[in-house]
This record gives sequence, C-alpha cells and structure tokens, in this order.
Amino acid sequence: MVILSGDQLYQLDLQRLLDAHRRNQADVTVAVTPVEAALTSGFGILKANRQGRITHFEEKPEKERLPGLASEVEGVSLYLASMGIYVFNRQTLEDSLSDPSLVDFGRHVIPQAVPKLRVHAYTYRGYWEDVGTIRSYFDANINLCQPVPPFDFYDASNPVYTHPRFLAASKVERCTLTNVLMSEGCIVVGADIERSIVGIRSRIGHGTRITESLVLGADYYETAEELAGNHDRPPIGIGSDAVIRRAIVDKNARIGRGVHILNEKALLEHDGEGYFIREGIVIVPKNGVLPDGCVI
Repeated sequence: MVILSGDQLYQLDLQRLLDAHRRNQADVTVAVTPVEAALTSGFGILKANRQGRITHFEEKPEKERLPGLASEVEGVSLYLASMGIYVFNRQTLEDSLSDPSLVDFGRHVIPQAVPKLRVHAYTYRGYWEDVGTIRSYFDANINLCQPVPPFDFYDASNPVYTHPRFLAASKVERCTLTNVLMSEGCIVVGADIERSIVGIRSRIGHGTRITESLVLGADYYETAEELAGNHDRPPIGIGSDAVIRRAIVDKNARIGRGVHILNEKALLEHDGEGYFIREGIVIVPKNGVLPDGCVI
C-alpha cells in the first residue's frame, strides 16, 4: 500500500520505490530527501544506518538536537527529511491503524513503527516541494515561469498530462508576454503580463498589467445573456486597465476595470472586502468580486 500526500509537487518513480521496498524486505519504507541543516526544523528527520534501515526519528528538531541525526548515504553525511510518502505491507498498515490513538503518519505511526518494525529509507534526490501553504504554493507556481524551471513539465521521459478539455486555442492580441505559462481557451487583449501563470478560459482586458501572479481562469464562459444580466457586477475575468502584482486570482473571479492589486502597505495578514492577504500574497477567492476602481 502506497501512501501519498496531496499537497506536494515532485516526479518520483513509484515503481523504483516499490522495488526498493521489496528488495529490503521492509515492513515500511519512507521516501526521504536530503536537506541542509538550516532547514531541518521544518521536517521530520530520520536517521538511517548504512543498510538504509531507519533507527531514529525526530519531528522538526531544534538546532541543539541535530548532533547525531545525520545519516551516511553513499559515503556522504546527510540530514534526511521525510517526504510524507510511505509504502506499507498491507498487514502492517492494518495493524498500525488498528490503534485509534495513532491519527497522523508522520507524528504517530512512523515513530512507533521505527523501534518495532523493519522501516527503511528510500532516498530521493530530485525536485520535491511541499505546497501546503499559500507562500509555498505561490512560489512553486511562479518558479515554473523560469526559462529552465526546477520542475520540468516538458521532460519526455517523465511526461505530465492534463485533462483533455477540447477548447479553442488561446487568442492573444497586441500583448507583451514575458515568461508566461498560458492555458487553453484564453482571450487576452492588449495586456502586459510578466512571470505569471494564466489559467484556463481567462479573459484579460486591454491595458492590464500582471506581474508575478497566478490567474487561475474560469470554469465556464459567460453567455451574452449572462453578461447583459450582470448589471453592476463585472464579468468573469480581469477588466481593462487593471494592475495586479504578486496575487492569486482564483477561478471565476470578477475583477473590474481599473482595479489595482498591489499590497503597497506590505501587509502579511489581512481580510478585506472580496479579498484576503496571507503571507504577503493577495488572494481573490473563487467567485470573488472586486468592483471597478477597487485598490488593494
């Protein structure tokens, strides 16, 4: 049984993980990745012997607890962080979950298994990012806009496929796009977009400037009748002459004409009318509305 986290971005060959689990005759295998000493306080750190068997576990150790936690991997001393990816023999998993007090794999199940069972480490050295916070999710996405991103969607040996949506090609008129990932079905007119991701069915108006932002797009196109019935509410998408910087605009959001999303006060946490700020990132939630001329 393979246990995977849903808030991580990585390209791990699960077949190799399973092969190592069987080869080691392990009861449990934990995927681990090397981290620097300065980053260990954010992870569960596992100490493994030369055979790869885990002998000790420390959850988010402080600096003074680091001595003795390094593992020797291929002749190099490393700190091994749990990736939250596990392989269990089925009976082992059933036995582990039979205790109702064990409610978390990282904090309860694995620490209890280490002294009792054959728990092995599988070292992964490729790209891996936890995207469980607003900031880490934002940074991981923006990093995809680099000329050579750390996570490669275009690796022929590790292809990544999306849902087939059968939409028309994106239409781009008189725009300046610099390091932009744009999904299908978009209509973008006269905009200046830099280091940003433009999601499916996005509509972006003339004179709009978007920098280092995630625009997640829309689940549907509005009909002519729906547009006529909006009255004082902006249509789905981003209106003309908007300025957006370091923001996440969720699906079906309605951003009016002349809206400025800048967070010039550099607020880290704030709740506003139609938006939130978390970790310094402005978030317009799904179906959110910012009227014409709104300034954040």
